[in-house]
Amino acid sequence: MCCRYYIDKSLMRGLFDLFHGLPQVEQQRLAGLQGEVFPTGRAPAVRAAQDSAELFVPRWGFAGQDRRQPVVNARAETVAERPMFRDSFALRRCLVPASGFFEWDKLAPRGRGPKTKYAFARADGAPLLLAGCWKRGPEGDRFVVLTTAANSSMAEIHDRMPVLIAPENAEEYLFDETSARLLAAQQGPELVREAQLPPGGGEQLRF
Repeated sequence: MCCRYYIDKSLMRGLFDLFHGLPQVEQQRLAGLQGEVFPTGRAPAVRAAQDSAELFVPRWGFAGQDRRQPVVNARAETVAERPMFRDSFALRRCLVPASGFFEWDKLAPRGRGPKTKYAFARADGAPLLLAGCWKRGPEGDRFVVLTTAANSSMAEIHDRMPVLIAPENAEEYLFDETSARLLAAQQGPELVREAQLPPGGGEQLRF
């Protein structure tokens, strides 16, 4: 499961070095931003656009059936079949850049006080590319993050983790559905538990 991730300033600067398709007003709003991305919040993502990739700023979460709680994750094992996601995964995949993501110790026995919030990131500090898909609705573009079974670096804390796409596989994931299915089924890289943080949220990324 993934319901919170974060972005730092160096990641934002790197995105602007690679992508220049956003209107100037959007670039001004994004430049220098850092903080946590919450469900329903807007955040930068990368999608296929004709023969190249482009940066866009959708909101996180598809509208749920009861329209109360947004659906922020899609299981990689069933994303190509479930009616809510299958067209988006087939036609509108995206990659969500993140400096890292958060998870809470949901596997810990109950009754031991507040849950602990952990940050997961790459050991070398490089950005993560979370696999996702998106759709356009009455309120604008929306995205979900794909999840898969946790690898050994996360299993102690939670049994699910985001699907992580290596930078060298980014174009394959965005432009080729067959490759995207194979990449979504692969186990992600080992991560480091960057910090043990107190319960609660940090500074929210706002637009």
